[in-house]
Amino acid sequence: MARIHKREKLVPGTHITIIEFINLCELELPFELQIVRVGTTLTQQLELYAKGRTTKGEPPYTEAKPLGQVVTFVNTVKRSAHARLAAVDVVPVVNGELKWGTKLHADLTRWYAIGALAERITDGRGQPVYKWGGRFNRRDPLTGKRELMFDAGHVEFAGWEDITVPDFAHV
Repeated sequence: MARIHKREKLVPGTHITIIEFINLCELELPFELQIVRVGTTLTQQLELYAKGRTTKGEPPYTEAKPLGQVVTFVNTVKRSAHARLAAVDVVPVVNGELKWGTKLHADLTRWYAIGALAERITDGRGQPVYKWGGRFNRRDPLTGKRELMFDAGHVEFAGWEDITVPDFAHV
């Protein structure tokens, strides 16, 4: 049974399917998880959107990308599952340390275990209940090509677009 750190991030109003997913992780995953993010206000979403564009983003930092990697492609709460409290970002915890990496086989194995757990859950009609960020792709606005956007710690309720944005998301 996995221990879930930062469960308090599942604030009142967190979509029930996200709570169910976290509970399932606790029962089935052989490693601990920490909840990093559930809800996002407009201010928080815009701060995330700026990372890698106008403020320091994620490594690697290169001459071509001195601010690092872009953190999100979503600049409005209307397009955010997090703003609807219908998504969760998690990270594996090993020996008390957050394991963000994707380079080592063991790191990838943990991310894919999270994804496999999310993707195997279906509703009564056999439709997936969750989407895993490890399979996200987007269309590059410059080239028009589709590219993988590996957001391995992100899991969202598949029907999040139909959920009303809570009042706090507009702050």
